[in-house]
Amino acid sequence: MIVNADDLGINKDRDRGIFEAFKDGIVTSSTMLANGFSFEKAAVKAREIDLPVGIHLNLSEGITLSGPINGL
Repeated sequence: MIVNADDLGINKDRDRGIFEAFKDGIVTSSTMLANGFSFEKAAVKAREIDLPVGIHLNLSEGITLSGPINGL
């Protein structure tokens, strides 16, 4: 069974919970927000503990990573 923890990188408290759940064998993977407040530290930690990570595509909340987009 796959148990995925969403929103890795959003803040340090959420990250800590995800990392603890992974170490305890509850979570098997996570998806990460590239525009989260703790993204960089969470990415380093996930790599250190071999947590499988996918991308959480976020188009509406958090820190913007690009300039304005006038349309799609």
